[in-house]
Amino acid sequence: MEHDSRKLIRVGPGSIALTIPKKWVSLMGLKVGDVVDIYFDGKKLSAVPRRRVSIDEGIQIFIDATEGNISAAVHKLTAAFVEGITKVRVHCSQDVLRKLTTELRKVIPDFIVVGSRGRADLYDIVFTSYDVELNDVVNKVVNLVVETVRNLSAGKEVVNYLISEFIRLYNVSLRIAKTKVMEAYGEEIMNIIDAIVLLSHIRELVNELQNYMMLTDDSTLIRELNSTIEELTEAVLNSVVTNNIDSAVKHIDACEELKHKLYSMDISERIAVMVERILDKLGNIAEISVRACIRNKACRCRHFYPKV
Repeated sequence: MEHDSRKLIRVGPGSIALTIPKKWVSLMGLKVGDVVDIYFDGKKLSAVPRRRVSIDEGIQIFIDATEGNISAAVHKLTAAFVEGITKVRVHCSQDVLRKLTTELRKVIPDFIVVGSRGRADLYDIVFTSYDVELNDVVNKVVNLVVETVRNLSAGKEVVNYLISEFIRLYNVSLRIAKTKVMEAYGEEIMNIIDAIVLLSHIRELVNELQNYMMLTDDSTLIRELNSTIEELTEAVLNSVVTNNIDSAVKHIDACEELKHKLYSMDISERIAVMVERILDKLGNIAEISVRACIRNKACRCRHFYPKV
């Protein structure tokens, strides 16, 4: 990432201008007269060349989060980000929006929220981190993993922050890779990428299940918990294989509900943590169905095109 400092320039009686380095303008392929969208989130300004979102202008994505299903909404927004969508309109209250953006910042590195004129319950979420080279992101991921290992003794808070940063960079990598592959080879290769990612998630899920089964006992509560995990695992995997978006969204919510109940159950904290990891893996797997919905149905299903 490059840096430059510029002074604000007065232009006429009521406007102030900010110049952009000529090198950056050239690298972005911009010229005098091009339109650039400017966003302000209360702390910083972001400028997005209008031409870079033109590929998405024919796809209007709407997410209805009025019922407060934060987890499902976050997975939908993450899927939209990974599939290269730039702008998503969300229907929700201000309170839900606050909770939603807090969770979204854990998995997406940079976005701006813009309120809709005349409506207090409609918001546009604009993703801004998409004009980055894939190799640069991969190098950041490698450095981050090294830093995480070096800080294992620094405390849980530091490690959790580094892991969250890894997740954000992972999603950026998927977005960049999918966008470039789609431009070069078309939609079929995207399905192949999803299959590779799915297999990777399943491998991680199997590892977590193996570790979990080594710790469990034969108590009634554990048997009931195991039965629930079994049902969720089967349902989530079937939803991906059959591209069943309804089932995927339903079981994303079910996984989140079980996560909230775990630490009030009469089970050890270690088992609760391991089950939470399993549920996180299931949520990631279900999200693949959500991505396919965005790509294959042009976002015209009820999950992404509610009547607002």
